Amino acid sequence: TAHRALVFGSSKLALLCDPPTRYIDLGHISTGAGHVLVQYLYTNKYQALEWDQSWDSPVVRISQYKTAFEVYNAAHEYELVGLEGLAKERIDLLGAGLDLFTIIDVVKEMYPTPVADGSWLPGYVKSCIKAAFQNPRALLASKFPVDFGDSTSVAKLLL
Repeated sequence: TAHRALVFGSSKLALLCDPPTRYIDLGHISTGAGHVLVQYLYTNKYQALEWDQSWDSPVVRISQYKTAFEVYNAAHEYELVGLEGLAKERIDLLGAGLDLFTIIDVVKEMYPTPVADGSWLPGYVKSCIKAAFQNPRALLASKFPVDFGDSTSVAKLLL
């Protein structure tokens, strides 16, 4: 729930505001990303549900990484430029602790159809690939899937 004045800070969100009910249906956004979105409307900060101190847990780090991509998508969709920038920073921060194969999986899952006007994502993925090849030992130590069935992407196979 957010105060109406805060919602009108985004012209896209304001257009969605249904006057009789005063509700916006953001059902396509998860609870975690919705929390970040509402917190941003109130504070102009990126605040996730999970504690930042638990990023040493791979499960929490990947979950936060996925949430950051979802927040980035929502911020881009609703033209919340400040939140979009904060989500990019969070993606960079969390992605630095993940292996390239995990990054590719998350990007494929959370951002399956990049928007035509989005130039940030290809640059981000390219920088992740470049960083992985600058440290080939870490790349070779990553857990590459043994099964080359339908679930293995061409990008993983090429890497």
